[in-house]
Amino acid sequence: MGVSQPSRTTGKAGQAVLQQAPVEPLDAFGLTASVVGTILFALATFICWRIGHWDFWTYVCATGGVLGFVLIPYTAVRRHRAHRPRPRR
Repeated sequence: MGVSQPSRTTGKAGQAVLQQAPVEPLDAFGLTASVVGTILFALATFICWRIGHWDFWTYVCATGGVLGFVLIPYTAVRRHRAHRPRPRR
C-alpha cells in the first residue's frame, strides 16, 4: 500500500506544509540524559556482575558507565557557563 508524500515546500495558497513544532527542548545541555544513561549503565553492569557474566556486554555496560561519569561533570559545567551572568561592556 503506497503512501503519497506531500510537497515539502508549499501546499495550498503557498503555505508551508511541513513546519517545525513550537516545542522547547527538555534539556538542551544533555545533563538529564547523561545522568539517566549513567544510572542505567551502572545498573546493567551490576546485574551482569551479579549473574556472573563477564562477556562482551558486561564490558560495554561498564564502559558506558565510566563514560557517563566523565560526561556528567562536562555537561554540568556547560550548563553552569551558559547560565552565569555576562559582564556588561
